[in-house]
Amino acid sequence: MPKGQKQARNVTKPFRFTGEEKLRLLAWLDHCIQYEIEFNTSVASYMSSTAQRAPTQRQCLSKLSRLWRAYRLNGYTSVRSQGSASISLSDSERARVQQICDELKGSLTESRGSSPLSSLRSTPSVPDSYACLVQLERDSGQQFADGTSSSVTLDICNEQGVGAEKPQLLAREYVSRSIGVQSSDTFSVEAKKNAEFLAQKEERLVTQQHQIYHLKSELDTTRTQYDKLVRAIDGQGDSAYNAQVVARLRNDNSSLKRQLEDFRAAQSDKERLTKSESLGPTHSQIHVELGWLEDRLTKTCSKYGYSPSTAQPLSDESDHLRRLIERVSSKSIQDFNAYISSTRISEYQLARALSAAIVCELAFESPFPESLGSDSLLLHGYREQLFLQNGVSALKSLDLLAHKSIISDPYFLEKLIPEKSRDMALETFQLLSQWNPCENRTQTPDQPSRAPRNDLLQSVFTKALKLKARLLLSKSRYAFVFPAAGARFDSGTMQRHRFDQEDSGAPNGLDDPLTQQGGEAEVKFIKLCLFPALYAYPKTADEEALRSIKTDLEKHLVDYRKFDVNDIESMKGETILISKAVVQL
Repeated sequence: MPKGQKQARNVTKPFRFTGEEKLRLLAWLDHCIQYEIEFNTSVASYMSSTAQRAPTQRQCLSKLSRLWRAYRLNGYTSVRSQGSASISLSDSERARVQQICDELKGSLTESRGSSPLSSLRSTPSVPDSYACLVQLERDSGQQFADGTSSSVTLDICNEQGVGAEKPQLLAREYVSRSIGVQSSDTFSVEAKKNAEFLAQKEERLVTQQHQIYHLKSELDTTRTQYDKLVRAIDGQGDSAYNAQVVARLRNDNSSLKRQLEDFRAAQSDKERLTKSESLGPTHSQIHVELGWLEDRLTKTCSKYGYSPSTAQPLSDESDHLRRLIERVSSKSIQDFNAYISSTRISEYQLARALSAAIVCELAFESPFPESLGSDSLLLHGYREQLFLQNGVSALKSLDLLAHKSIISDPYFLEKLIPEKSRDMALETFQLLSQWNPCENRTQTPDQPSRAPRNDLLQSVFTKALKLKARLLLSKSRYAFVFPAAGARFDSGTMQRHRFDQEDSGAPNGLDDPLTQQGGEAEVKFIKLCLFPALYAYPKTADEEALRSIKTDLEKHLVDYRKFDVNDIESMKGETILISKAVVQL
């Protein structure tokens, strides 16, 4: 065989477009021109998703240039700005191009319908009523310009042209009375603002839909290339180059998936903010997590070696310890020492109450995370401009979304919170060491050994700090309340701690000196609160009022002071009991 023929056999044949592929190429160009989509970066993805073969971007652009040079019409100067209209096509070919464009437009409409804002557009009453009001405004404005004063009758129709049986309340009241000429100017301004607002919303929605379509197209193309490459590797064997390409494609695929997941999560958060204006946990979720904290503190104090015997009197040398005693019992430390001997409060029970008070103070009531609360001039300027350009609602929503993104970041969850919980566990150990009866008692072999403080307390603070970070996204405030020692037991706000062999006293409170028999009902009083109750209460009206930007801009941002109130009587508004107090009878 001649040498020239042998070499010609190894030359790669050029990519030849079929008639259908040529028409799809022109239809995609028309679609990109109509909806302002970047043609160069998207044509290869579109052609790959609609055909069995996968032409490259260069091949598609080259084919388009050849069609323009060969079949362009006189009077047209650019195919990139005028589309298939500038190329000589037969009637059947031009009809096919139009059909493909209609299919692309239909797929775009379907993808719009799945967006969170589609429910607003799909409601018949809202846009119809709004269109009628806009037409009414135009008629009123024309009458005012002509110097006439007459009433305008409004007929709201549905899509079939029939008068609507149940129009909106606003339209019904507006139709029932005549519109004065003096109010036409004000109504025109409001209608114009509403029309501009809806137009901006629609424009942003179209942009988002194009982004979603582009990401989906890229994801489909990447998956197709990945599958082809895997099949080629299976047939030819592995190599270093193929391994690198597979790794790169897998990385690109995972990156696109993350982008889609983040976009869907952001859309879900926006929809949730529209309904409830909060991204925080529900009351039932808070109740479950507080139950876990109470159970973990119980096991921690048990493993730490505190005795079920009566506690020794406390020293008043530590101001912090004196403040904790006053909080858990509502008594001074001198009165509480006398109360210990009369009620036989054990070391184990007292350690549980003090540990719960320390966790509430350090984890929930402290201003953690301090790094998020720090402000700067540039950040303050951003917030002011956002407030001026988009209003209070946009500022609140964006600030909540930004904080949720930060507290969901792996650095915050895996580094910042563990470091902070370690410091709090060490501080708790130092506070409890000021009252540490275990150091003054010789440990017997049958008593459990004390576990390391980090293993016991760090998990408690880690759970508490994560819950605190999520509560920052709530619109309510919270307060931990310790019922006073010796107060009457209330089953509506308190629950009795289950009997434990390590607790002092008899089960069911039969030998409790604070239990009195009165008539048929048994009146019970609590010895000590082991874990506080949690109440939620709304913000006051003055905190929600709109004021000047310079003085009250921070009132529209995330509130870091969610646990300022320690007394239930000082709360304003209606309170909600989330978790009952755990008490010892």
